[in-house]
Parts: sequence; C-alpha cells; structure tokens
Amino acid sequence: QQQQHEAMCTLYVALTRAKRGLYVFLDPPSKKHDDSRPSLANWMMKATGLDGADAEPYEEGSIDWAEGFPALSPAPDEDEVADLRAADTAARAALLTPLAPSRMSGHGISSAQGMAFGQEVHGLLERVAWLDEQDAELPDTPAGAAARKLLESPTTRSCFLREGRDIRLLREQAIDALLEDRWISGAIDRLHIHRNAKGAVERVEIIDFKTDAVDEADQLAEAYREQLQAYRDCLQQLYPKADIRCILLSTHLAEAIEF
Repeated sequence: QQQQHEAMCTLYVALTRAKRGLYVFLDPPSKKHDDSRPSLANWMMKATGLDGADAEPYEEGSIDWAEGFPALSPAPDEDEVADLRAADTAARAALLTPLAPSRMSGHGISSAQGMAFGQEVHGLLERVAWLDEQDAELPDTPAGAAARKLLESPTTRSCFLREGRDIRLLREQAIDALLEDRWISGAIDRLHIHRNAKGAVERVEIIDFKTDAVDEADQLAEAYREQLQAYRDCLQQLYPKADIRCILLSTHLAEAIEF
C-alpha cells in the first residue's frame, strides 16, 4: 500500500506540472491483460475513457498550442558553432579551475626558509583565541618572537580582544564562492563575525597575517589588496547588509592595515 501510494503521488506530480502540453504514452494492453488489476496504466485508461488498444487517444485543450510562439533565430553556421563551443569550453575551464586569492598577490615570500618561517608564525597565531580571556603560549623561537611582537603591539593587540562583544571567531576558515563566473577558493586566517543585540550580523572582519619584510605599510596593502578584496566579495554574498572590513596584520612592522 505504501508503494502504491508513493507511485500515485509521483504520477500526480507528473500530470500536474506541465505548463504547455502533456503527453502520456501507455503500452497497448496485451492479450492476457487484466484491466481489473490495480495499476497506474489501468487507472489512466479508465480515467480517460480508453478501453483497449483500438481506443481513440484522449485529448483535451488546443492541439495548436505551440503556434504563436516567436520563431527561433536561424541556426548558426559551422564556424559560428565552433566559436561558440570554444568559448563555452574556455568558460567551463575557467569556472572549474579554482583561483586562490593568495595567488593574486604580486608580492610574497619566495625562499623556502621564508615560507617555512611564515607557516610557523601562522600556525602560532592560529592558536590564539582572545587575549582578554586566555593568555597565548608562544615558544622562545624566532617565529614565537614575531607572533609575540604582533600580540603585544598597541596597534594590533585590539584584534585579539573580544571585550564582552558578541563575536564569533573562525580561524583558518575555508571559503569557496563564485565571483563573476570564477571559482574562488581559499582560507581566511582569522574571521570575526560581529552580531548586534538582535542577533543580526552587522560587521565582518577579515584578518590576514603577513610576515613579509616590508619597509612601509602601504607596500603591504598594495601587494595584497586584490587578495583581500576577493575575500570581501565572497563574504559580501553571505552578509550583504554587514560592514565588511579587511585587516592586514604585519608581523614585521607590528602594524594593522585596515581597508
């Protein structure tokens, strides 16, 4: 009974979703056909007044329903088809190939030693939650010293203080989004989701740690602006009404660059 009920529900959906025309094809009954058997085909036959293979098809409505629609444009020639296929293939390739925002930067650490140092610093800062709720434990290493310098600097320490506010903290947050037919895939070092008294997201802070040995903050902002903008565009889709801020934390300068 349950299977019959589910089959009837499926048939009901099939018969009631057509917008322009509905065509139902049934196999002609065999010589051994039992029209008293409870089946959907028999139900359709009886509901439409059909009786056997020689019955006239059941029709209702206008058979010329398709007339009056605007004619389709002429079919493209072979060259046009080839161009369209090439463009479609390129578009699909671009869509299916993820673009990491971190690769948008024209700046960065190229040496293996520098990359290892940067990864170690990131790993240490990733463990830090809120300094006003729990002290950060850092090793006595160059990476630990760089992380400690950032956490103790008056201009950057505030990024690690909750101060009783309703802020959800996400660390190394993976993110994937489609932006203008491009697949953006990356990870945000530190993400703050601020909510107001009503529980609505009112501010989002995208925080990225950088260990580049630059002389001025403007150099860092210019080098990574496109990367942070991509993250901002992704988060704007999730929180369209929120004020989304991008913050670069430089371990070398012990400064925060916000834009």
